[in-house]
Amino acid sequence: MYLGLQHLDELHKYEKIWQEIRIATNANHALSDVVERQLLSLHTQVAKKLDLVDQLTQFFVYFPSMSEELSDMIAETAKVSSLCEDVEARLAYLEVLCHTQACENLASNGRSNLESYRYKKEDEFNRVKTDLAYEYMKASKVKERRISGDRSEKQRCLQEMVTRDIELYRMSGVLPSKFCFASTRLFFLPQSQCPRLDDCHDVYNVIPYPSVSVMEHNNIFQH
Repeated sequence: MYLGLQHLDELHKYEKIWQEIRIATNANHALSDVVERQLLSLHTQVAKKLDLVDQLTQFFVYFPSMSEELSDMIAETAKVSSLCEDVEARLAYLEVLCHTQACENLASNGRSNLESYRYKKEDEFNRVKTDLAYEYMKASKVKERRISGDRSEKQRCLQEMVTRDIELYRMSGVLPSKFCFASTRLFFLPQSQCPRLDDCHDVYNVIPYPSVSVMEHNNIFQH
């Protein structure tokens, strides 16, 4: 009886220990899950960092060549910048040339228009000049015919008067007072030497040569 109670105590003791072991095991299992997750996270982080280290290592390995390429790129950039400045200068010069050419074209068009206008006005002037010359010629001919008719009429009248006065002088021996004398001589001029009757203040100062014979002319001046 006493041994049975002792075994029961041992069993109760072992049962309590096993219960504590199960509790500890469960706790350790949960803790192991947490630790495993942390280890996985750390592994992932370490792997990423190792990748970064590898990339950084490769970068440092290729850095000299990259530096040379960067220097070449900087030199090419400087060349491109110089080319851009040259292109800008050429574009500015081209703009000046275009403006100059536009001004020259405008001036050429202006000169062409002015030349065309001058030719047009010269043609108009020549036409007007020709018309005026024609009108002047017509008017001159009309005036000349009128003056010639008046002169012929005046000369005819003078010749008639002179002939009549000479006949009167031959018949009566008296000259009319309207004749002009110079040194007691009466001037008779041929028709070709007579001045224009329009220019004479007194149409009797110069008398055209009458249609009389030489004998009658000499007989007149013998008195």
